[in-house]
Amino acid sequence: MKFDLKKRFKATLKSQATLTLFAFLIACYIKLCFLTIRWQGDAKKQLKKFANQSIILVFWHGRMLMMPKLWPTPQLMHVLISHHRDGELIAKVIHFLGYNTIRGSSSKGGFQAIKQILRTLKNESVAITPDGPRGPCFHLGGHLIDIAMMSQRPIVFACFATQNAKIARSWDQMIMPKLFSKGHLVVSEPITLPKGLAKEDTQQIIIKLNQKFLELTQQADTLANIKLEYL
Repeated sequence: MKFDLKKRFKATLKSQATLTLFAFLIACYIKLCFLTIRWQGDAKKQLKKFANQSIILVFWHGRMLMMPKLWPTPQLMHVLISHHRDGELIAKVIHFLGYNTIRGSSSKGGFQAIKQILRTLKNESVAITPDGPRGPCFHLGGHLIDIAMMSQRPIVFACFATQNAKIARSWDQMIMPKLFSKGHLVVSEPITLPKGLAKEDTQQIIIKLNQKFLELTQQADTLANIKLEYL
């Protein structure tokens, strides 16, 4: 079942008071979903082993809703959020859920954001949606590779899917879980990239990681009986 998420957001984002209220309601929805979803296997435990490490947590823009609750230590995680219009809403939601934010994207504030990310990764973790803020969906951006090489911190990819969910008519095909559904989480092994790779090698790594992340995404979606359009 699909609905037009973009049209619903457009009017909401014009008023700060309404934006804050909407962000609070979304945060409540996320908490309620997480509590009522029947997470299968060891979904809730898979990310705990990384809780006290410094990692780059990666998940698709359309799979962000449950990730804040699946990560066990929000105070040690900083979430990269764009300066785009929907970024303000996401930032407010993230703050309501107890997370720190880093603002920036490839098109605005990117250099300062990368500097802050590298400082943060010395002791704590950073969460990045590599296909955000504009897409294309399920497409790995190059900044993730740059950050991983410069910081020498491992990339950990995670993807959730639920068996009952709405799929937004948005570029990211956002998964919006329904209460009391069954949930699945797939997490990769840590991936550390060497420093000083040539441009050709970097491009090959982007292609290989993108394929790996898509395979894990399809694995989660198969468990949840979800069918989407991938790359």
